[in-house]
Amino acid sequence: MQYRLFDLPDLPADEPEPKLSYGRRLTIRNEGLIAQGYNPASRRQLLRGADPDCQLRCKDCKHAWRMYGWTGSFFKCAKNPRGVTRSIATDIRWKWPACVLFEPREDTNQRTAVRSEEP
Repeated sequence: MQYRLFDLPDLPADEPEPKLSYGRRLTIRNEGLIAQGYNPASRRQLLRGADPDCQLRCKDCKHAWRMYGWTGSFFKCAKNPRGVTRSIATDIRWKWPACVLFEPREDTNQRTAVRSEEP
């Protein structure tokens, strides 16, 4: 005989959460860091923390560059404290807000400036 503290109806079993891919979990973590006011790549505070109207992005910074690989190109940040690797963990998004290490690009066409070799 089974004794219960309360007479409650049996509850249905919880459905298991769908497993998220590593890339999706990484995106969720990065979005959380941005919401807290930190750049996911440099782990530094965002410029918009000091100026809420700041519209500068990683794509406008001279430390952001493009690395070419076998399957395409990937955006990296030279100021990433984990270094520059060939891993998705050190990829950046050009749409991310700029951090306090921001330095403007010196070229005229900021969106297409790339560097094919590592810094």
